[in-house]
Amino acid sequence: MNPKGAGYRGELGTLETLANNLSAASREYEQALRDHPGDYVALTGEALLALKQGRDATAVDLLLRATLLESRYARAHLYLAVAYYRLGRFADASRELKRTTTADPNDPVPFLIQSSIDTDFFQAAAAIAAARQAQVLMPT
Repeated sequence: MNPKGAGYRGELGTLETLANNLSAASREYEQALRDHPGDYVALTGEALLALKQGRDATAVDLLLRATLLESRYARAHLYLAVAYYRLGRFADASRELKRTTTADPNDPVPFLIQSSIDTDFFQAAAAIAAARQAQVLMPT
């Protein structure tokens, strides 16, 4: 990977976000987006940071920009579903989860999240179906 190329600092920022080094993550995203304003990875990672900080509306804005850049990548759609759910936009969350499964049909995570949403709304049959699909897709 090219340390000066698009995506590199965004991935580094995402790793810092996942490790809860939020100040370091913020610095990485700031630099990444200064160097490459259309960096999908940095936009998506910064949105994850915003979600961790409870800035859900900001996350939605960043993720919508990311999905405009790369609509076929699953990561932004998955995080967008979480942001929508946290904002009470449940139909939008489910729609984004469907997009996620279209983008990456082998990922069990969207089915796990959909199962949780269905459980929250007392849709037992749908929750079980989503959980079973997630189980089928889990690596062994």
